[in-house]
Amino acid sequence: MMNVATAENQNQTNAELRQRLDEVNQALHREQQARIAAEKMFRDCQAFYHSLAESLPVRVFRKDLEGRFTYVNEKFCQMLGHSREHVLGATDYDFAPPHLAEKFLADDRMVMEKDEVFQCIEEHNPDEAGRKTFLLTAKAPLCDGDGILAGLQGVIMDISDLKRAEEKSEQLHRQLMLASRQAGMAEVATGVLHNVGNVLNSVNVSANLIAERIHRSKVASLEKLAAMLRENEVDWAVFAANDPRGKQLPAYLITLSGHLAQERDELLKELQGLRKNVDHVKEIVAMQQNYAKLAGVCESVKLYELLEDAIQLNAGALTRHRVHIVREYEDVPEILVDRHKVLQIFINLISNAKYACEDSDQAEKRLTVRIRRKNQQMADIEFSDNGLGIAAGNLTRIFSHGFTTRKNGHGFGLHSAATAAVEMGGSIRVHSDGIGHGATFIVELPCRSCGPGGNIRE
Repeated sequence: MMNVATAENQNQTNAELRQRLDEVNQALHREQQARIAAEKMFRDCQAFYHSLAESLPVRVFRKDLEGRFTYVNEKFCQMLGHSREHVLGATDYDFAPPHLAEKFLADDRMVMEKDEVFQCIEEHNPDEAGRKTFLLTAKAPLCDGDGILAGLQGVIMDISDLKRAEEKSEQLHRQLMLASRQAGMAEVATGVLHNVGNVLNSVNVSANLIAERIHRSKVASLEKLAAMLRENEVDWAVFAANDPRGKQLPAYLITLSGHLAQERDELLKELQGLRKNVDHVKEIVAMQQNYAKLAGVCESVKLYELLEDAIQLNAGALTRHRVHIVREYEDVPEILVDRHKVLQIFINLISNAKYACEDSDQAEKRLTVRIRRKNQQMADIEFSDNGLGIAAGNLTRIFSHGFTTRKNGHGFGLHSAATAAVEMGGSIRVHSDGIGHGATFIVELPCRSCGPGGNIRE
């Protein structure tokens, strides 16, 4: 009985051993399959890496800790002029002069010690066409599967075409800047001619008035009186007492004195306006010479005084074109602006309104100028005329450089005015209901004042 039981136990033990052996074999088989799959994956990854490295338009290389090449793509071999078999296992000392090989080795040490990517651009010998060549080299640390540093890998890219394109771009940029500067100078010159021309119209009117009044002057009567006195200087008492002309002499002198005094006042007034216009011409030239600077000289001014100056400078032309000025001024605090830029804006807009009224069929030509406080930050100055008006399609183009609807216009006045307003932190906008309905130009300027120490504050 004991032998039977022992045999059964032995059989059970053998069955368990066979089962465990089968399990071990299955585990070994799975491990072998996993290893085969891993090896295949590794080969696939390696093949993919090699395929990618060979297809990229760059030179790819890897080095071990001793600086020996462990992988290079074909483009890298072509750069060195050696086969892959000759390059693998070699170092930079085998292909480059000692000073360059030492530099490459120093760069490699820095990459591996600091564990960071390294990039540099180097200029190399000219190519076959005699042009400079530039190479961009990038290196990065290379670690094994356990994260242990195993060397480095890198790429070398020929960026000669890019550098030449950059140089060409810089050259084109310089040419564009020069062209832009020349165009700006031409615009400034045209602006000077346009703005000075507006003032010279008033100068011409004043000069003509002075010439006409001198031509009609009573000075000629004074010359006649002097001739008459010379004729009777021998017996002046008899002439004054008996000659009818002598009796009228005192009254005549009083009247002549009054006429001459009036003429003097009128001529002085015209000369004062003439001098003011000439001074403004100087100011325009000085302003235009400094037009491209970041900021002009700001000063605290009263808007209504600037507006009155602009009206006065256009007075001759406004009178000649029979344009009536209507003033509607609200009380606005002084603002800090470039006086001459604002004055030039006003002059341009008044001149523009004058021509618009001239071209219209209105019996009464009218320009209404308004000053009002828009809000705490901005003041509005409006120039509203009952002139020709602006077509809807031109409202968005009216401030464009060179755009004009006048036959002899050049399209610089409104453009330069809008530019000057923007430079001072303001703007110009326009409204018109169309041809025959006049137009309104609104200048917005910031309401700024001088703080302590001359600083600007809102």
